[in-house]
Amino acid sequence: MSAEQKESFKKLLPRKQRPPSADTIRHSSIGMELEPIKKLYIAVINKARRSKMLPTIDHYRVAAIDGTGIFRTQSRCCNACQEVHHQDGTTTYEHKIVTCQIVGGKPPIILGFEPIKPGEGETTASKRLVDWLYQVYNIC
Repeated sequence: MSAEQKESFKKLLPRKQRPPSADTIRHSSIGMELEPIKKLYIAVINKARRSKMLPTIDHYRVAAIDGTGIFRTQSRCCNACQEVHHQDGTTTYEHKIVTCQIVGGKPPIILGFEPIKPGEGETTASKRLVDWLYQVYNIC
């Protein structure tokens, strides 16, 4: 997190309260339902679209889809964990998602996200995400 982002985040917290660590946020998100978060995304993005707040590059709206790991652990926490075998013989379990983010604006706006299920790659999850984006926002 950049210094500017940290300062913005601190303004959201009561005085003298430290922000939660990444580990705290990660541990609290295990088992979290994604549908309420997606509904919040839809409301925020639709409001931004109506207010013409989505950034453009040369009058085009540009978005990128990329995969990222959310968290990794030494023990399986659920059936959605993906097993990763390392060269040293250890095994870790992780959760990954693909996100679609608007390019060229601040703050970065994430249009949506989709979990990468065990046994599939970024491409399969990205196709589901694009279908979802089209259904929800009528874009793509």
